[in-house]
Amino acid sequence: MYNIIFTKQGGNTMLIDFIPENFIKVTKSVKDFKEAVREAGEILLSNGIIEEVYIEKMIEVAETQKYIVIAPHIAMPHARPEDGVIKNGMSMLYLKEGVDFGHSEHDPVKVVFALAGKDHDSHLGLLSNLCEVLDDDDFVKRLLNIQNKEQIIKLLSK
Repeated sequence: MYNIIFTKQGGNTMLIDFIPENFIKVTKSVKDFKEAVREAGEILLSNGIIEEVYIEKMIEVAETQKYIVIAPHIAMPHARPEDGVIKNGMSMLYLKEGVDFGHSEHDPVKVVFALAGKDHDSHLGLLSNLCEVLDDDDFVKRLLNIQNKEQIIKLLSK
């Protein structure tokens, strides 16, 4: 039920296959949404997915565009592929104490998925497929009540 559309040879790929364990971080809190975006982006940077400029571009977009907060308590910062994406990737930052992104209906944000698509089609595919997974209310409810990284990995593996 939690499989996403991305396919490998022979079948569907689970979300955990697209967000490797080392791309997931759990932290107690951050001072503001910029720090949340930066921490999620640092995961991508340290794994060779993006250039450093991409983090600043994600922050710029998050400052001006409310669509970054895609559901209650969930944000998906991203920028354009030409803003420093090296290859496709996604990271997840889980905040035990939510942070305000300036969205009147969906704050505080507890889960930040940083998205990096190498080209327009990959970018839209990542976005679309993550949204499809997050459309499952039961999955989201369980995601928002996670206590540690091991629970996240278990949930994403279903």
